[in-house]
Amino acid sequence: MRRLLFLLSLACTTAGFAADLAEAKKLFEARRVPEARALLEPLVAANPADAAALCLLAQCELRMQKHDEAMAHLEQAVKLAPTNAEIQTQYGLACLDAARRAKSLSSAKKGRTALEKAIELNPDALDSREALAIYYSQAPWIAGGSKDKAFAQAKEIARRDATRGFALTISLKNGDKAYAESVALCEEALRRNPDDYVALFELGRTASISGENAERGLTSLRRCLTLTPPPRYPNHAGVHYRIALLLQKQGDNAGARTELETALKLAPDNRQFMDALAQLTNPAR
Repeated sequence: MRRLLFLLSLACTTAGFAADLAEAKKLFEARRVPEARALLEPLVAANPADAAALCLLAQCELRMQKHDEAMAHLEQAVKLAPTNAEIQTQYGLACLDAARRAKSLSSAKKGRTALEKAIELNPDALDSREALAIYYSQAPWIAGGSKDKAFAQAKEIARRDATRGFALTISLKNGDKAYAESVALCEEALRRNPDDYVALFELGRTASISGENAERGLTSLRRCLTLTPPPRYPNHAGVHYRIALLLQKQGDNAGARTELETALKLAPDNRQFMDALAQLTNPAR
């Protein structure tokens, strides 16, 4: 009887933990991050060997700019679950973020290694592949940077998700200032499908970065506003932001201000849009 009672108690405890963890995840996804963290802290304290809870707590802390706490929890999660590709990915991304903030070569190398391991564990880990591609494209050679490796990752992503691979390829080419090649790829995609939202957006974004083909870029972006954005890609708020950048390059500051105000109505908490509007309103700032 005692053993039965013990097993029942253990089952209830396990079920309660799983329910609380699921609730914390819902809160996190709903951007109620402080609430999620408040729920997770006692869970982790009571279950310090649960890597999933540690990883989710770290994600909350990263959102709250508590970087040291997040890194400690992610390092612990990686030790507990070294073959979990998702945890390796989250750890790698956090290391790369730390490298950017502190200009730390050692953190950059840790991040690259973790992302490479995530791909070894799961070749379909597209977040890891994309982050690695960006890393390879931006890092100096001494830290493992390689344009060839960056485009190789984009190619692997395209094999699994053609649209995502396409968008990443355009981004990498724009990073190399190969704007004509980006435009050619976008136009080729639009010949196949004139309502390809991603190709239209990338054509407009390329114009907003390069300052070239502004009218074509504006036409493409305005067409995006009549289409439904696919998951994972900039929504109409992002389109208005890109239109604002193009109008500003053309000297139409009033039009750019209107577009930025519209973008902020759609995404009131977007810091990038806020900063762009403030800069437009007060250029000397």
